[in-house]
Amino acid sequence: MTGRTESEHLDQLIEEMEGLLAVAPAWLSTPAGRLEFLRVYAKVLLEHRDSVRLLVRGPPVDGGPATDRARAVHRRLTERLAGPRADLETRVRACMALSGLCGAVTATRDGDVATVLRVSVQSSLAALGGTAAAAGQARRSPAP
Repeated sequence: MTGRTESEHLDQLIEEMEGLLAVAPAWLSTPAGRLEFLRVYAKVLLEHRDSVRLLVRGPPVDGGPATDRARAVHRRLTERLAGPRADLETRVRACMALSGLCGAVTATRDGDVATVLRVSVQSSLAALGGTAAAAGQARRSPAP
């Protein structure tokens, strides 16, 4: 992270996550839309790898306002992905899908972005119980 403070980088990540909240309802109404939502969320996380790593693993910001805000946005995104009347299994699947994206980003610091994107989206789709056809679309999607 260069040129800006950690806090400014975190703010940018959170703003992009909040932007996804606005478009999530339209995207999440179809299987193709859910796939696109996962792709865009993964891209945002990959673009902000260092900030995601700070949120997931870094004690310097743990419990601070940015961390609390990011966790709240992540929770709302997970709720949107699960749906308004989701049962426990569906909520767990949505949590695993989005948390898995964060984990993949933090565990693959120097990994090829296209590979991380493809595999993490496929895995998140599988966590949601996605179809093989939809996973095939993720495999063929162009790199960011």
